[in-house]
Amino acid sequence: MKELYAELFNKCRGLDGFCESSNFVAITGDLDHQQQRFMLIGRACNGWDDFSLNLDDCDEYSNIADIEFYDRNRWGWIKEYRGALYSGHTDPPTYCVSQKPFWDYSKSIWQCISGKQAKGKWMENIAWSNLYKVSPAVSGNPEEEYKQVELDTCKKILIRELELIKPTHIFMPVGYYGWFEDFKDIFSDVKYLGSNVSRGKNKNTIYVEATAKWKDAKVVISCRPEYRDKESFVEAVSKAFL
Repeated sequence: MKELYAELFNKCRGLDGFCESSNFVAITGDLDHQQQRFMLIGRACNGWDDFSLNLDDCDEYSNIADIEFYDRNRWGWIKEYRGALYSGHTDPPTYCVSQKPFWDYSKSIWQCISGKQAKGKWMENIAWSNLYKVSPAVSGNPEEEYKQVELDTCKKILIRELELIKPTHIFMPVGYYGWFEDFKDIFSDVKYLGSNVSRGKNKNTIYVEATAKWKDAKVVISCRPEYRDKESFVEAVSKAFL
């Protein structure tokens, strides 16, 4: 992983705002004891500040990325507080992870696939990554300039993650066009099923926008879960897996 993050650093270091950017490395929990190795892949992190890097030093950047990837105890940023899960980046916690559709809907899908009941920091049973590793410092997804510059290296990193994590189920609530589409050549048996429309006269319930495979792993690509009915969304994704 070190060589790939060195490549990422060298490609992005000249971009405007890189020295203040958010930089992400996949987090893997205890998958060795899981029959279903569930991997959750988002678009990019918004204001991620858990990964402390020296954005002026390529060697330090890539060394820390390598150490972080193999560290199986990185879910410490999740805190249990008043019966829910929160980001521990503030004291007292204010960002309730349990209320975010990305995490809440994914938890229910993981429960359907694994047959287990999510308790406490259930994320410790899965792997989490993002398509793009470098994103804006405060919030928002990477702009087109960033996406174009980092795309090829991020594809290499994702391939390496998949090779090492060896997931059996890969859930990607990222949307097909503009996101998964740029990474689709990594996967096999890609089947586009349609695009979700969440508002207006053309509103539909196409939550699963595509399916694919990574070796023997099943891959389900959905729209983003925000503003979608949870029960219908979870049912559609779970059926696509099962």
